[in-house]
Amino acid sequence: YNKAEKDALLAKLSDFDTRIFIATDIIAFQNNINIIKRCQYLLHQSTRKNILNNANVIELYSWVPEIFYAYCKQQNSIKDNKLIFGGGVRDNESKILNYLNSVPSVSYLKTETIDNRLPYKDYLKELSKHKFALVIARKSYEQLHWVTARYCEAIANNVIPICDGNYDIDNHFNAIKIDSNGLYNLYQYLSNSPEFCTKFLKEQHQRLSCTQNNFRNLIIDIVR
Repeated sequence: YNKAEKDALLAKLSDFDTRIFIATDIIAFQNNINIIKRCQYLLHQSTRKNILNNANVIELYSWVPEIFYAYCKQQNSIKDNKLIFGGGVRDNESKILNYLNSVPSVSYLKTETIDNRLPYKDYLKELSKHKFALVIARKSYEQLHWVTARYCEAIANNVIPICDGNYDIDNHFNAIKIDSNGLYNLYQYLSNSPEFCTKFLKEQHQRLSCTQNNFRNLIIDIVR
């Protein structure tokens, strides 16, 4: 936004009794900090509450990633025994490529030289065709204990998310975690353990079906 738009928005905030800023990307803490400071509530995707350390703003986990569990399900029961990854590599390119090269995989990435990412709906269709999904965050997300919708998208489509060890450090999702050196053995185990996979997915469906409306309930609770 330009300065006039920013000033108009800041002035408009005074019209409301309850002001809630919902941060779905950490860039908000750079670009929108003046707006956030004018709100009473900051809802974000960190499993640690105090990102700003501002006593005037109440910080809470937003439950936005869990919303995706309800809205991104695709119908696909036939799956390739492959690992899928989609997204920008950012500051984790070498780690991501190590993961992808260690097991049969499919990737839709953005690097400095290529961008074969898909529109979101097409990505969900591709995701649903695979048994496993790599979930990994950029390093700046890791530092803030930030979780994303990628985990919930996978479970919604009966795909087992395999998470980098630095993702979800507080174990919000109770995820399967690994490092690139151990991925091959884990892949072999999961590929040959259908009963374990079925049990794991069932447990995760139960967890997410119980929390998929938490964002809505949180907003209702805040505004009473």
